[in-house]
Amino acid sequence: MRRILAVLCLSGLVGLAGFAWRYATQPVVLTIAVGPPGFDDAELAAALAQALGAARSSVRLSIQSTTGQQESLEMLKDGKVQLAIFRNEGDAPDNARAVALLHNDPVIVMAPKSANITEFYQLANKTIGLVAAPGAAKAPGGVYKTLMDQLRTHYQGKFATIAVSPVAADIAAALGAGKFDALLFVAPTTRSAAIAHNKALVRKMSGKSLAFISINDAEAIAAAAPVYEEGEVDEGAFGGKPLSPEENVTTLLVATYLVADENVRPQSITELTRFIFENRPRLVADAPVAALIKAASTDKDAALAVHEGAKVFYDGDEQTLFDQYGDWLYAGPMVLGALYSLLLAFRRMLGFGPTEEPQLLASVRETIEKIRKASSTEELDAISATVDVAVERISTEAVGGKLEEKSIGANSLVLRHIDLLLREKRAELKNGPPA
Repeated sequence: MRRILAVLCLSGLVGLAGFAWRYATQPVVLTIAVGPPGFDDAELAAALAQALGAARSSVRLSIQSTTGQQESLEMLKDGKVQLAIFRNEGDAPDNARAVALLHNDPVIVMAPKSANITEFYQLANKTIGLVAAPGAAKAPGGVYKTLMDQLRTHYQGKFATIAVSPVAADIAAALGAGKFDALLFVAPTTRSAAIAHNKALVRKMSGKSLAFISINDAEAIAAAAPVYEEGEVDEGAFGGKPLSPEENVTTLLVATYLVADENVRPQSITELTRFIFENRPRLVADAPVAALIKAASTDKDAALAVHEGAKVFYDGDEQTLFDQYGDWLYAGPMVLGALYSLLLAFRRMLGFGPTEEPQLLASVRETIEKIRKASSTEELDAISATVDVAVERISTEAVGGKLEEKSIGANSLVLRHIDLLLREKRAELKNGPPA
């Protein structure tokens, strides 16, 4: 029964050790909300998830497709996902913390050249067509609602808006029908070739050439709304023949972030952040927008507070293995010593340790006294049997290498002396006491 109990206990310990090892080495899977599918941010999330899996990273991504950033933010707010990609216009949920700034995109405003509009304030009483990704938002104005509200407040104009399909043919048809006076959209500069192509298609289909319009008060608007920055669309950014635009155009920049729930373990976010920046060139092959990734601001007055785990990476405060587990180097030996003592006690309980039989050397005085006081050969026989058990035990330990040479010599000396006493006592009982 003791052996069965020992086997069961050993099996339990092995099982617990296997479970602990599996738990410690199993990668952390974080779910990321991103959408709509087929656009830059969805491509980036897919490329990042694939790269993490191929590298067998300790952090993995599970992608949750959404109709747009509004749904992504709602899922993050409700705790249904741990990560999300969204364009920051001051509407981030309280639990959102920045991991990386994925791209800072210009607000592009275009109007027909024939309208002779050069600055945004001239559109105050006109209609602006807002070009957004399909299903990007449910509210009127889509993802541009916050931006348009800020522009209306600054310029004190009506700025009527309508939603416009991103398809070039639809834009050309709406432009030809006079449904809007200007177009507004936000797109990464990595999409410049596609934008230039669509611009040419719109011109061909509608017969109207589009010109870029500047937001000259971008600096003042950004000062009032820190989620935006002043920036420029460089000359020729969307085509070189002819230059499009023909000169630098002042505008606003809108930041798109990878954010994480503030409750996600800092170690996981640190590992994810390190992987992104160490493998950014690798990600560009599958998602060109990855070339625009930058570090999130760690300033206390940043537009979006940085996640603790990402800040550790940016500040270079990552802990080494010694920093993380250094305390165990001091406490470990004490813990192991206590465990060893418990194991020894458990071993003795199961009967694998020393028996309760007295050691021969420890009971020499008692054995000698019993021999001298023995009054019959039966008593001597009992003592002799006890000595035989001790001799058998000593022999087994000696063969197993458990006894030192000095112990073997001492035991031999004791055995010879006890044997002599037994023979003398037997002779005395047989013949009577000596004269």
